[in-house]
Amino acid sequence: MAFLGHLFPIYLRFKGGKGVATGLGVSLALNWVAALIAVGVWVLVLLPFRIVALSSIVAGVALPVSHALVSKDPFGPDFVPISIFFILGGTFVLVRHFPNVKRIARGEEPRVFAARPK
Repeated sequence: MAFLGHLFPIYLRFKGGKGVATGLGVSLALNWVAALIAVGVWVLVLLPFRIVALSSIVAGVALPVSHALVSKDPFGPDFVPISIFFILGGTFVLVRHFPNVKRIARGEEPRVFAARPK
């Protein structure tokens, strides 16, 4: 509910954030190993490309994959709700970043650690 509340807050007419930080917090509580792997992927993508949105999208995809790899039975009865959350959460992160994807494709997405034009 915290993740969905961040994405679609009632008091902001359902126009909220992209869910990455909130999703990370929830993910750390549900499967901290998979969450830390996703953070590592985020950093590994950020360093060469310097695009936060791209790093967030790739980490959103990496989270359910890493959960599936580190969990003994990711679709067993104990892990199904967590697996569904990771799959849907990664999908929401991707969908919420769709405007960023368009800017990345056009080469207009801002980069971090880049020299500012004078």
